[in-house]
Amino acid sequence: MNRYDGIDERVVSNVRIFARNLKRTNILRSMEIEDIEQELMCEAIKVST
Repeated sequence: MNRYDGIDERVVSNVRIFARNLKRTNILRSMEIEDIEQELMCEAIKVST
């Protein structure tokens, strides 16, 4: 499910994969996975504009 309307599905998929990897390696252990995804998505949007 793509909760980010208007953003390419490949970008969303890559963000989710990266967020899961960060969570698995305990880098952002205290954050929820959805929060990690949202932070990464904000960064991805900044870079693309």
